[in-house]
Amino acid sequence: FFLQFSASWVLLCAIIRKESKFRPDHKILLSSLLILFVIGFSFSVVSGFPQSKLEWLPITLPAVFTVLAILWKTYHTKIAALSGRILLVLSALSIASIRAALLVVESTEMVYLLYYLDVLVFPILVSALVLTEIENAHFKVSEILREKIRSEKNLKFALNNSLDIILTVNNAGLLLTWNNLAEKVFGYTDAQTIKKIHIDDLFSGNYCHKNEDRETVLDAVMEGRDGKKFAVNVRMKAFIEDGESYAIYVIKTREKSH
Repeated sequence: FFLQFSASWVLLCAIIRKESKFRPDHKILLSSLLILFVIGFSFSVVSGFPQSKLEWLPITLPAVFTVLAILWKTYHTKIAALSGRILLVLSALSIASIRAALLVVESTEMVYLLYYLDVLVFPILVSALVLTEIENAHFKVSEILREKIRSEKNLKFALNNSLDIILTVNNAGLLLTWNNLAEKVFGYTDAQTIKKIHIDDLFSGNYCHKNEDRETVLDAVMEGRDGKKFAVNVRMKAFIEDGESYAIYVIKTREKSH
């Protein structure tokens, strides 16, 4: 019982700490359970193996209260995982019922049987808590991934419906992305341009790409796949992402010329 109570008490601490810092009411709850069990365990050490309901009471009640506190705190943490939470609740209820039954059984054989069942069920409680944490982590990661996908879709929608040509290039000036308007104006497909065409090749004249931290604004002439040239206003700015240097071009067409 000492080892099982200690494990239950540590589990309760972990559940509380997972959601928030220890508040005064948490400290009172944990301290009360610990003091009750220490008193009950000390009494059992002095008197020997409990032989009556009264002797079982001080050592059993703190363990029952601890498991009930785990159930209560688990419910209020709003764990999203379903199967792990069900297993956790069932195993905790089983242990609480077994330990409560120790107070009412009459025969020594039943006491040993219940204690044996308690020993068997407790590892299931620990495993259920671990499973719940794994499922909860999986749920949170899935939510993050879904939110990332939604954000990427929203960003792609905004870029593809922009009134300006938007390009991104790597440090060497190789095209990495561009929007639908860029594809329409230049006449190339993604397969023909992405990581295959240098930004300099889209300009008519001696343009040389340089990554600069400050925003660069210039007027230039660019050329499409069909050879048509058109005047543009270009804004370019470099940035660093995950240690890699990139640049973004925002290009506004001014007039077309042949």
